[in-house]
Amino acid sequence: MTTTILSKAAPVGRKVLNFAAPALVLGLVLVSQAQARIRYPAPPAGTLERNIDTILIKERADNILANRLATQQNQTIARIGVLENQLAQATDPAVIAALQRQLAQQTALFRSVTVAFTRQQAVLRNNLNVLNPQKDRMLVQLLALPRPRQQLTQFAQAARLQEQIYAAIARAFLARRPLSPVFAF
Repeated sequence: MTTTILSKAAPVGRKVLNFAAPALVLGLVLVSQAQARIRYPAPPAGTLERNIDTILIKERADNILANRLATQQNQTIARIGVLENQLAQATDPAVIAALQRQLAQQTALFRSVTVAFTRQQAVLRNNLNVLNPQKDRMLVQLLALPRPRQQLTQFAQAARLQEQIYAAIARAFLARRPLSPVFAF
């Protein structure tokens, strides 16, 4: 049996494209928000849109923080693994003591990051269980307004797309199992 590089790369490519397409749309929306180019209509539609945007911005910030904490957790575990390997090969008592101190520091850092990540998971759960239903009620109110119909429909579609992406990301972080470093001694 022969397999080509393309047949092995195809599943990875599909996964990347499945993530890249929504990320591109989301990126365009985020850039326009960051540059303050969004023009809200007159109240009450503008007020509802601004409130929905505020919730979406909070969810995005919460997901970014969860990503930062998960990355830091992974980096700390990798550093602990490197230190354990160095400790297993060390013979000089001074080097062993230094490695043990570094290992203790990294373990303490790992524990604090794990606590922060657990707290962030509670925030993500709140976003999914409290903020998303609030946002959905606001979207229903928004779509019930008569004018400006086209802008309201487009805004609601974009908000729902963002909500789906943010919810999927939050669920992925919530499904993440707590990590624990493996110690050699």
